[in-house]
Amino acid sequence: MSDPYDRHLGMDRPITRRDFMNGAAMVIGAAMLPNAPVFGVTNPQEPQNLPEYDPSVKTGLRGSYPGSFEIAHSLRDGTFWETAGKPVDTRKTYGLVVV
Repeated sequence: MSDPYDRHLGMDRPITRRDFMNGAAMVIGAAMLPNAPVFGVTNPQEPQNLPEYDPSVKTGLRGSYPGSFEIAHSLRDGTFWETAGKPVDTRKTYGLVVV
C-alpha cells in the first residue's frame, strides 16, 4: 500500500471469511428483491425514469422563474420592510421555527 489514505481505510488488512460471507449474502438478498436496481440497472417504469417526469409540475415549484426570488433579494438588500406591513405581536412563543 503506497497511499496512506488506503491504509487509513484498512485496505492493508485481510477480509475475514465472516465479513465476506455477510457481504455476499447482502448482495444476493438485494438482487432477489423485486424492482431493485441490480448492478446499476433500473426499472424503466419507475416515475423518475420516465421522460415526462417533472416533480416541479406536480408540486408547483418552478425554480428561478421571475418573481420567485424577489422577496429574498429585498430581504438581502434591506428594502423588504419598506413595502411589508408592520409585524403584529401575537404573544405566542415557539421553541423552534423552521422556514
